[in-house]
Amino acid sequence: MKKLLILSMLLMSAVVLAQLPSWGMTEQQYKMPNRPAKLEDIGKEAVNNKWQLKVIAPQAWHSNIRAGLSKGGERNVMMTFKDSLHQSVSITATKAKYMGQTVKSSGNNQVVQKQVVIDDKPEIDTTVERPEFGDEFMAGKPTVAEVEIDMALPKSEHKVVKNAPKPTKTVSQPKPVQKPVVKPEPKSVAVVEVEPEAGEVETEEERADEVRDAAKTYLRKRYAKNKKANGTLSYGSITEDDELYIKDNVVLIVREKNSRTFYYWMKGTFDQSVHAIKHKSQERYEKTEAAVAVVKAASSKADDSKSEVVERTSLVFTAVDDVSSDQDVLRRDHIRNKAVTKAYSAEQLKSGDLVYTRNDTALVVRRLSRTNEIYFWLKGDVNITENIEMMKPDEFKIK
Repeated sequence: MKKLLILSMLLMSAVVLAQLPSWGMTEQQYKMPNRPAKLEDIGKEAVNNKWQLKVIAPQAWHSNIRAGLSKGGERNVMMTFKDSLHQSVSITATKAKYMGQTVKSSGNNQVVQKQVVIDDKPEIDTTVERPEFGDEFMAGKPTVAEVEIDMALPKSEHKVVKNAPKPTKTVSQPKPVQKPVVKPEPKSVAVVEVEPEAGEVETEEERADEVRDAAKTYLRKRYAKNKKANGTLSYGSITEDDELYIKDNVVLIVREKNSRTFYYWMKGTFDQSVHAIKHKSQERYEKTEAAVAVVKAASSKADDSKSEVVERTSLVFTAVDDVSSDQDVLRRDHIRNKAVTKAYSAEQLKSGDLVYTRNDTALVVRRLSRTNEIYFWLKGDVNITENIEMMKPDEFKIK
């Protein structure tokens, strides 16, 4: 019966202790910016529930933890501290051993007060091992305390003499007036509404560019084996043998030549009312034979009827140097298939240079002497409106 009674008392003690929470904090969590707010919440909860907090932490952290729990001294939190060899914080809530109940008796305008003194502070147990913390940060989970409770009176309490004799009749002393805690006024921070810069606001053009880039990425991954395109082609350069893949009006051109596959982007966007392209399956298209015939007829008519050719006095376009099919035609027709390895901008042109064009590809022939010539491709924007002479529809001379 005696053993059963002792066991029941131990179980009841464990239940009471299990109702009190504890908190843990690792070194990384201690250094986080939200540490003061978390400690302030723990201190507030301790004051509301009249708990005493037992803190085990490195000595260097005690002052910061004390300031956080008491909110810089504004809140009267009962707490004790013990040094720890581990870089971690353990906070345990215990029932505070308060000063005994104060009994007041009044008579003849005199007040008698009696206070019961708490027991001596127990010895500090230095054998407490480092607590293991879970992933949840500062979670106030109830736990059973397995160590001795380290008690101490808050510094703000009145000093009490142990075993004080019961006072008889004393003149009531006025209660000490606590000086109000002056909170430092927070520095006023002027809030300035900064208008977003022009580059921060997404324009319609930027949104269109995003859609176009997304379509190119999709087409390149799905139909070009994620390879980089070989360049760009105009609509007029597309033949009926080319495979076309269209996504969000972006056209990927797949061209087979000499058992090799080349990938190009069509200049501009696909316009069904302008471009004669017919649908084959899913995202696959091809240029109609009628559209190709119209382009060929227009080209042959321009060659046969020189009288109808309007003489051009300017050369304005964007030159590319990566369309091998057009380059092959220009090298064959004008420089006897000689190799061309250089590419320069239009600013490098000089007087006397001959410029041969095909679609958006331009070959430049510069004669150094009667027997010596150099060749290069034009690359980039070409805007020549003066000092130019058209020799043939696709041949120009820089004056």
